[in-house]
Amino acid sequence: RLYGTFLHPNVFSQYLVMVFLVVFYLIQSHGLKRYQRVLLYCFLGIVAAALFKTYTRGAWIGLSAAFMFFLFIKNQFMKKVRYFIIAVAILAALLPTIQKRFSDVDVKQEDNLSSWHWRLQQWTRTADFVKENPIVGKGIGVFEVTYDIGVHNDYLRIAYETGFAGLVSYVGLMLYMLFVSFVKLRKAQTFADADRYKLSASLMIAFMIMSISDNLA
Repeated sequence: RLYGTFLHPNVFSQYLVMVFLVVFYLIQSHGLKRYQRVLLYCFLGIVAAALFKTYTRGAWIGLSAAFMFFLFIKNQFMKKVRYFIIAVAILAALLPTIQKRFSDVDVKQEDNLSSWHWRLQQWTRTADFVKENPIVGKGIGVFEVTYDIGVHNDYLRIAYETGFAGLVSYVGLMLYMLFVSFVKLRKAQTFADADRYKLSASLMIAFMIMSISDNLA
C-alpha cells in the first residue's frame, strides 16, 4: 500500500481524494489551452493510480459518491461521456484486486477480525466511553493518548473528546457548508459558477463519508 509522505495509506488516500476532485474541477475550467488540459488529465491519471494503490476502501467509496454527484449535477461538459465513465467505474469494481479488498468484510474470527468488524468493535467500545462524560468530553487529542489507537470514526472521536456539544457543532458546521453549496449551486447562472459550488459540495460529501470509517479530524 502506498504511504506517500504520510504516516498511513488511509491519510494519503484522503489527501488524494481532495486533489482528484480539485484537478477534475480545473480540467473543466474555461480558457485552458489544449496542452494544459492534456497535462491535467495525465496528472489526474497519476492521482487515480496512487489512490488505487492505497487500497483504502473508505476513500474509494467517498470519492465515488462525490464524483457521481459532480458528474450528474449541472454538468454540460460531461453530459456525453458520463455514462461511459460510470461503465468504466463498474468494470473497475470487478477487478480481482478490488473484489479481494472487499471480500474479507464478513470475516469474524476472534483472532482474525476483518477491518470492518474490528471497526464495529472499536466503535462499540468508544460509544461506551462517550457515556462517561457526554456533555463536554475529555479533551481534544485525549483518545489516542489514552488508548494508543485511533477511533476510525471522526464523529465518535469528536463525541468522546468534546462531548455532544462539540459533536453537534462539528456536524452542524459541515451540514451548513454543504447546505450553502447546494443553495448557491441551485442559483448558479453559469456552468462555471455551478462547477465551483459543486466542487465545494463534492469535497464535503467525500469528507463526511470518509469520516465514518477513518481518522480525518
